[in-house]
Amino acid sequence: MEIELRNCLLYILRIIKNMNNKYSGATLILEERYRQVLNEGYNISHDLQHNRKELGEAALCYLSSYLENDMVMPVNWPFESSWWKPTDRIKNLVKAGALIAAEIDRLNNS
Repeated sequence: MEIELRNCLLYILRIIKNMNNKYSGATLILEERYRQVLNEGYNISHDLQHNRKELGEAALCYLSSYLENDMVMPVNWPFESSWWKPTDRIKNLVKAGALIAAEIDRLNNS
């Protein structure tokens, strides 16, 4: 049931994009967070394991990549190097926002 609701939400988000031809920043972040949960398995149970602020630190790394227009992995990247996947400036902001949302959810559920 939960997956059906998420798929429905993603469908609605795609409709919104088609109507305006672009997503809002909040919609992009929401879509990325759901992609992380559905495709990567990074749900709240997974996120609760990161209790040393790793999600916030990862968000900061993507934000720094945006601010400095630099795709090099920061020395403070908290995960395996293969998980560092910067792309373009907007997508880096979206990833940072989704990681912030994940950290907020983790804090709310811990």
